[in-house]
Amino acid sequence: MSFMTGERIKEIFDQKFNIETLFGSEKSLANFTIENFLSGKDKPIYLCTDKERNKFIFLDKNNKKINDTNAQILIDLIMKYGFNKIKKSFDNHCKIKPENLSNAYNSIMNIKRDGKEYINYLSNNLPKTIEERQIKDDVQNQNSIEEDAIIFEDNDIIDFDEISGIPLYEFNKYREHYIKTGKILIPSKFEKTKENIDKLKKYFYFNNITRGIEF
Repeated sequence: MSFMTGERIKEIFDQKFNIETLFGSEKSLANFTIENFLSGKDKPIYLCTDKERNKFIFLDKNNKKINDTNAQILIDLIMKYGFNKIKKSFDNHCKIKPENLSNAYNSIMNIKRDGKEYINYLSNNLPKTIEERQIKDDVQNQNSIEEDAIIFEDNDIIDFDEISGIPLYEFNKYREHYIKTGKILIPSKFEKTKENIDKLKKYFYFNNITRGIEF
């Protein structure tokens, strides 16, 4: 996970970790980890391939899959470079610490030995596949088009094989999200003209209604 250098982890913790995150204990730390280190197109690919057994993998710089049993490699990085900021946040909060803050702090400090809540949160909120991660990143970047009312005739045809210079098959991974939400996710290189948007809606419509393709 080349993105997660010691310097970068320390910098992000110093800038963004606060007492509110600390109060949230392991779950908040896990969410902080996902949002700041494991989400976004420039961030490491880190997946939970088996959510019931908490099996994690990440891709190294050569795109080789590396197993991370119980997220121990990830936890070691967070502990080594981020825990100094957590300790400072706790020490500087007040002289007499609220019990719930002390409990949250102690729970975080013990994630290497226990960390059940941290690991469970990761497994429940990380994508299972690279495709899921790509879609999640597109949602995060808010690169979406709201569904407008549009009517197609059943005898209409798809008379194009690309949209905005992008082959139709590249849009297939976004189809399930469109069916569920009515929102179309698109690659960043997609030109958002009305013609292109209508073509894409038409393509999704006929894949869903008349072809029944499953991905």
